[in-house]
Amino acid sequence: MHPSLTPAFQRLEKQREELLAPLRALPAGKLEARPGPGQWCLLDVVQHLVLVDEGMTAYGEKKVNAPGRPMTLAERLRLGLLSAAFRMPVRVKAPTPVVIPKEIVPLADLETRWAAARARMAALFDSLPEEKVRAAFFRHAIVGMLDPAALVAFLECHVAHHLQQVGRIRGSDAFRKA
Repeated sequence: MHPSLTPAFQRLEKQREELLAPLRALPAGKLEARPGPGQWCLLDVVQHLVLVDEGMTAYGEKKVNAPGRPMTLAERLRLGLLSAAFRMPVRVKAPTPVVIPKEIVPLADLETRWAAARARMAALFDSLPEEKVRAAFFRHAIVGMLDPAALVAFLECHVAHHLQQVGRIRGSDAFRKA
């Protein structure tokens, strides 16, 4: 992995474990408890994060050999705005239905898929020639194209946002009663 990506990717992996570790001991009823109608349960949050990582990695694998370009100023600004929105304790709607959970998936299955997506992402980063490290070849529905460092920064901010959501779910009456 390019040295410029290693520390952020390691933080991202630590964050993933921070999110998953407390969930492993919970019974299915608590993992599936929804704070309110139409709201996500803990398994939905994890599945959403898995779907995002799987989608971003698959897109990057497909486009890594396409001609690259740096991120535009507009893309960097949109990334900054999205990151700021993620830091606020407000709901941010998923920009595409592809990353919205549609069914309950067991935590063990989600962990396996997430680890596999991250391993594929690490392998992709490991294979990057120097000129691709700053090339925008990942796509985000709002931001536009992201280079590898921006992707990792986005994912780190995204997981942090959902860690807040996990805390809100765990503090809900539905969770306590499950």
